[in-house]
Amino acid sequence: KSEIIHVIGKDIVYFHYLFWPAMLENAGIKQPDQIMTHGFLTVNREKMSKSRGTFVTARHYLDYLDPQYLRFYYAANLTSRMEDIDLDIKDFKTRINTELIGNLGNFGYRTISFLNKNFDNKIGEFDVEDKDVQKIINQFTEKAVKIRKDYHDFEFREVVKEILHLGSLGNKYFQDNAPWALLKVEKDENGNEGKVDKDKKEKAHKVLSFCFHLLKNLGILISPIMPKFAENLQKQLGV
Repeated sequence: KSEIIHVIGKDIVYFHYLFWPAMLENAGIKQPDQIMTHGFLTVNREKMSKSRGTFVTARHYLDYLDPQYLRFYYAANLTSRMEDIDLDIKDFKTRINTELIGNLGNFGYRTISFLNKNFDNKIGEFDVEDKDVQKIINQFTEKAVKIRKDYHDFEFREVVKEILHLGSLGNKYFQDNAPWALLKVEKDENGNEGKVDKDKKEKAHKVLSFCFHLLKNLGILISPIMPKFAENLQKQLGV
């Protein structure tokens, strides 16, 4: 009754497409409903080779970098088609810095640090009647349905693309509503520092609380690709 999906490399298609299903059928065992076949991995557009310096072991990688980065990069390049993917070191560095850290990491850092610093680590309500909030909620809901389907269809590149789009929406909402400006301490007529305007502070809390929920959902959406990243984010968010 289960759905069975085999995930293989293209060098073993004969066995997994012909011989193994025949053996399963002869044994009276259910055959796979789908065989997901990936291409080869190249490094800097070359086959892995020790003499060329393009052979990278998992152990060597782990001596220097977090495996979550590699999971993100592979997912950002993987589709359901039988295509080779390339570990381009320069592109890898750029995408991790600009997309993972610059987009998702930046949104998380700003949201959490502002809540911690100004609101004693606590979230509040957000304005569900706000048109911008409603628009973003609708887009998150719509994209979440598509992302779920893309995961099931092994379209990981699409998943990453959609998640980054949602991360950009969160960053734009944060930037447009400028909570740092709302929390700015006003000076009185004598030039002495006063207090933050109460109404502005309340609005800033609503903005940051909405960002908190967006961040929580982004963590859920990316968890199949980056489980440790999502787990650490959930701990930081207290959920």
